[in-house]
Amino acid sequence: MSELVKIAFEQKVLILPIADLLSTKALPAGARDTVKYRRIAASVAEVDLIERLLIARRRDGSYLLLDYYMRLDALRFLEATEAACVVADDD
Repeated sequence: MSELVKIAFEQKVLILPIADLLSTKALPAGARDTVKYRRIAASVAEVDLIERLLIARRRDGSYLLLDYYMRLDALRFLEATEAACVVADDD
């Protein structure tokens, strides 16, 4: 078997304004009060993002968040203006 495997993400990390990232879901009520959220927010505040936000490029040029909703919310809560993102090539 010598089938080629297509890379599912663009290799370049994009630094994008957080205001330009569209989220498909809201965090549930009380999510900011959970231990998990507080750990993520503390980590983001201390060392920034370890895992890049996963996004998709839309036809209109905007970006849709595919994963890491808590990380994006923590960035917004901490009043960050930009985030490192990886763009998915494959749906």
